[in-house]
Amino acid sequence: MTRRIAYLENGKSPDKESGLPELMEKAGFTLDYFWASQMEFPDSLDNYSGIFLSGSAYGAYEDVNFIHKEHDFIRNASETDIPMLGVCFGSQILASALCGKDQVFRRSNCHVGFLNLDKAEAAKNDLLMRGVSDKFRLLIWHNDEAKSDHPDMNILATTDIAPNQIWRYRDKKIWGIQGHPEVNNKNAVKWLTPVRDYMEKDGMDIDKLAPQIDENIVGKTLINNFLAVCHDQ
Repeated sequence: MTRRIAYLENGKSPDKESGLPELMEKAGFTLDYFWASQMEFPDSLDNYSGIFLSGSAYGAYEDVNFIHKEHDFIRNASETDIPMLGVCFGSQILASALCGKDQVFRRSNCHVGFLNLDKAEAAKNDLLMRGVSDKFRLLIWHNDEAKSDHPDMNILATTDIAPNQIWRYRDKKIWGIQGHPEVNNKNAVKWLTPVRDYMEKDGMDIDKLAPQIDENIVGKTLINNFLAVCHDQ
């Protein structure tokens, strides 16, 4: 049986540095790419085992045509049993679509660094968080943020100043990861170099940041846990 994932590209250019497509393909999945920011979406969700929502420089609250269409796409997909995972903007647009547009806001300052996260009580038996220790690190970089107090949000991991870093929608197979589980010591320089100017404006020196990033076993675990859920569809 061929297992397929609908991979929604929300950026202004396709993802080339994250390594996520290669990880998914290595796990046995065929990826169908849709350039969502150019209004490309699946015509049907039949035969898909999962949906992945990428990051973006857009804000999930912006009045942009593709964002409105993606909201509708997410809401329709949530009525099925297809697992969904959003990373960075992908997490925010899940929150905006499923919990309300007022759930995503612009921070007063950027939250950035290779930072410590704490696993929340709700994560103990969560499928996405299997094998993740009570304290772990991820690359965090966001000016926008999803709130944490919506009743349909189960918060799975937090940082000291941003309480919604990983979350699950109700008891559905729908998760958002605010940080970047795809970045590790093998791809950090390639991933960070194109965004150097943006990150420096946000107060981070990438020459100091890159050496802090380790092999990021946790990030790979999170992605593989999601793929395991998709595999069982």
